[in-house]
Amino acid sequence: MAKEIEVFTASELQTFKDCPQKWYWIYKRGLHPLPTANQLMGSAVHLGIAMKFQGQENWREEIDILFRKEAPVASEIGDLYLKKEIAKILVEKFPIQKFRGQVIPEVKFEELIKRPGKVSGLKLKRIAGKVDGILIDHEGKNWLVEHKTTALQASDLIPRLVIDSQVLIYLAFFPLELSGSVLSVIQKPRLRLKKNELPDEFLERIRLDVDESNFVLEFNFVDRDLVEKTRREVADLIKIISDCSRKNIFWKNTSRCSLWGGCPFYQLCSSGQEDEDYMRQRFQVFETKHPELEEKIKEEEEVPF
Repeated sequence: MAKEIEVFTASELQTFKDCPQKWYWIYKRGLHPLPTANQLMGSAVHLGIAMKFQGQENWREEIDILFRKEAPVASEIGDLYLKKEIAKILVEKFPIQKFRGQVIPEVKFEELIKRPGKVSGLKLKRIAGKVDGILIDHEGKNWLVEHKTTALQASDLIPRLVIDSQVLIYLAFFPLELSGSVLSVIQKPRLRLKKNELPDEFLERIRLDVDESNFVLEFNFVDRDLVEKTRREVADLIKIISDCSRKNIFWKNTSRCSLWGGCPFYQLCSSGQEDEDYMRQRFQVFETKHPELEEKIKEEEEVPF
């Protein structure tokens, strides 16, 4: 019987680098933390922008559907309405005309992982992903488009994105030659709800406040040496993951436990017991390793490369 091809994603590899035990919970056990309101807002912005590039006008309705479908834990429900409506404002004002050329949004790919210095590939190992977009410029060159919704200033975030592992992996393994990356930073409004202010009044202030300064684009030519180094690092990292999986040994990186509000798996790791009620309340369980890649690309959605 032929062995199934093992697929890895950029997010998966970064998770393992952050904490192998967290990788175990997500990619071995299928436990995916419920999305927070902020994560849903980011997903909604990405969805709306992709639909605008496709010329679809019903992106507002699709954002509503996304929030209804992926609503997080009850403690955050009160914040969902504002997050959803702010996402709509950001999508509405997103300047697609700033992109010089044709943007093909949400392009999926899968590529063989080759051993450094050898012709043959890592047996049955592939890297897969869904990029935010591919820009085809007026000279016919292809650029990776990466959107980031953030509360940080673009000037602080862009230097990090240039060497971001996900961006580098996409540049290294996307099956077409890429000239570089287009880093699209969407800065969230900094205004806050005032005391006794009605939600709709607050949203009107947001609408008036958001302008072109909330949207920053930066083109960066690809660094071929850095891309080649990324290919070698990915091959080495996948070997380590395979070894850990074979031995069923996944160590904890305790320096990550309290970052960004705390790791959602902290209680599972610290208690040594698997509380079924806790797991049902805090996680979605998926049978497949990468549920975000399960939806097949329809024939009419294939990219015109």
